[in-house]
Amino acid sequence: MVRTQTVRLARVPDQLGRLGRHSRLHRCDGCDRLAVPRQRRRGLDRAGRRSGRLPGRGRPDLQFQGSVAPLTSIDKHQLRAAMRATRKRLAGLDAGAAERAAAQAGALPPGRIVAVYRAIGSELDVDALSLALGRAGRELCLPVVVERDAPMIFRRWTPGEPLELDEAGVPAPFPLAEVVEPDLILTPLLAFDAGGGRLGQGGGYYDRTFAARPDVTRIGFAYAGQEVERLPVEAHDIRLHGVLTEKGYRAFA
Repeated sequence: MVRTQTVRLARVPDQLGRLGRHSRLHRCDGCDRLAVPRQRRRGLDRAGRRSGRLPGRGRPDLQFQGSVAPLTSIDKHQLRAAMRATRKRLAGLDAGAAERAAAQAGALPPGRIVAVYRAIGSELDVDALSLALGRAGRELCLPVVVERDAPMIFRRWTPGEPLELDEAGVPAPFPLAEVVEPDLILTPLLAFDAGGGRLGQGGGYYDRTFAARPDVTRIGFAYAGQEVERLPVEAHDIRLHGVLTEKGYRAFA
């Protein structure tokens, strides 16, 4: 049983580590560096804050008890940095979360072809879920970035098959693998809210892909502790139909 704990997000650093054990494995360009707004940068202390850390007053430290973290009017750069820290903490606190989420695979909406992903860094690992979906008779595929500013394509994949790095530096099936159209897309995320809002890494790969496939079922795969009270929503943001966590599947209205 996982012990309920109060988690405090660390102060946002000026430079974030890359998401993954391989230096090329990252979800998007530029998302490993926090851009400090000019008006805030002026207030940095000369002696101790030339590194680019945000001023202590108003920093995006979020403390939460339970599963939902409250949000204030912090910008998306700060929010992403804060939620990366949260996700990393959750991964360290609960090594069995992915297995428990995989046990809920039968609760996912129907669909023959399911797009999964290869977890990078602290993303909730999808290996156990992939195996569970395969045992249930579902076919799997992985997203592939072929052009940086274009929607992703999907190639058929079976767990254990070799992979190569795509244009974004993410593991993907080889070009000879069949291109397919998924019925469900499972997406990693940094945060989600009760309205189906999703905060990604900022590269826009999934947003462009969702916009190009409006009829696909969009499912987040995350730790329950990645839920926040409400996410800032922009015009290009596309909401999720549901989320699967270690606590089960939850559909959004």
